[in-house]
Amino acid sequence: MVFKSELLVAFVCLNTVLAALSDRAADPCAVIAGKKWVAPQAVRACYSSIMVDPVVKTNIIDVIEKSLAFHTSVNYQIKAPEPFTADVHEDILADIEEYRNTNFNSDYDLHITLSRALKRLNDGHCTWINRCYDCVYSTAFINYLPIPLVLLTEPDGTQNVYIAPEAFAVASVEFADEIQLWQDSLGSLQLESLPYRSRIGAINAFTNTSTYLANNCAAVTGTNGIDYYASPAANSVERPVAKFQQQPAIPAAVVRKHHLNVILDDIPMSDIVLPPTLVPSLPAVNGSRSVAQFYLLDDEKTGVLALGSFSDSDYLAFLNGLLEGLFSLKSKNATQLIVDVTNNGGGFICAAHWLHRIIVGPKSTTVPQAGLDTETRDGPLAQLIVKQLVSGNVSDPNLDLLYNPLHWVNASNIPFAANNDWLQPPVEKVINGNQDAFSQRYAKTLDIICDIPQFGVDWVRSVSRVGSLMALRNLPFSTLRRWSSYQMAGNAGLALFRNSYSLHQPDAQALVLCSA
Repeated sequence: MVFKSELLVAFVCLNTVLAALSDRAADPCAVIAGKKWVAPQAVRACYSSIMVDPVVKTNIIDVIEKSLAFHTSVNYQIKAPEPFTADVHEDILADIEEYRNTNFNSDYDLHITLSRALKRLNDGHCTWINRCYDCVYSTAFINYLPIPLVLLTEPDGTQNVYIAPEAFAVASVEFADEIQLWQDSLGSLQLESLPYRSRIGAINAFTNTSTYLANNCAAVTGTNGIDYYASPAANSVERPVAKFQQQPAIPAAVVRKHHLNVILDDIPMSDIVLPPTLVPSLPAVNGSRSVAQFYLLDDEKTGVLALGSFSDSDYLAFLNGLLEGLFSLKSKNATQLIVDVTNNGGGFICAAHWLHRIIVGPKSTTVPQAGLDTETRDGPLAQLIVKQLVSGNVSDPNLDLLYNPLHWVNASNIPFAANNDWLQPPVEKVINGNQDAFSQRYAKTLDIICDIPQFGVDWVRSVSRVGSLMALRNLPFSTLRRWSSYQMAGNAGLALFRNSYSLHQPDAQALVLCSA
């Protein structure tokens, strides 16, 4: 009888284990739960098992459609002007309406469709991000295959593929817990046999599909915006979008006071661990702060400003740091300056303009405005917001609303009064066959800390990513002020746009770091 009891207990336990395994196999999300590295197809299976919620889908499309009413370039992007025409030809509003009536096999398919549609705008400031998928695993967009290959030309002209030692060292440190798998797979030297792997990102723990959705996909207070007049204060509200902004964390009050233009990336930023031999060894000079680091190269005449972002938690401290860094380089007898803004996602709009101004000094092209000089889309909702403000129906004592006229000055640098309906009259335009409206010219002024040029313009070199805030600022300065610019990667159309400016200056250097 004892034997039979033990057999019965063992049988029950075995059935329990089999049932658990069966449940796990039936739930693709349970298969990847608790793991750090998994096969991309396993993540795809989890995502594809999540069905569309019709109510959520309608809400998503409504929010996107209404948000696009404030996006400046919607009608321009239907068929962008030269030289962007071949790259940007997306009627996003028409596509969104089509998706509203489309039946998708899974919620993930809906996400992929929306993501690709917004990406076709080629606009890093107008992006669809679903934190349910975009902040967990690098799957449909980027998976890891850290094989650092380079193509080298031999003296006889033949080319061979090599593994770059420095890049391999980086991969070995960053992927220390998975590198052996790729090493073992490379035994036959057949690159096509190497597997892609997905690594878990910032995620709340889950055990199956239902807990995955509950812990990582549910909307939070700040998902669709923040009520700056609500209690508790906006600073305490989670802002999911902040995770995808290529900038340091910035207090909400600073964001509202100093306007930002920041690229969004559907893969959150992460730090890559560098081997000691690849860590920069030059000491930072005075004025270096957070994302802005100043160095003097070994030639003792070339200063470097490595500017990872135009954002900072303290706006004035950021500007003062830039100024102090430039003075420090000059005090060390630097006569040349390299401004490295590769992978700079943007930030304070006025700070980018101001940096150019303090380097070259006040010029006819920067006076009277030292800041933003532009126009904005003048849609029905925007007009209604301004009318409510100027009529006194809406109180905005802390200037939290961007449409508050007290934020802006007119094209003659005269501040708008609190009761100035500055969106009237709208400038009517027809863009790609669609009726649209924009405001009159207006600006955002900047308090000038210093207008003394720190470097002669012939000494300035800028390295930037095509399409970045600094790159766009470089366009006029490259031609009007002999500011040499080297732009890395990016969109071919934007690179062509950059070159078109240089053609007007035969001796200007468009894509090399040398004297103008």
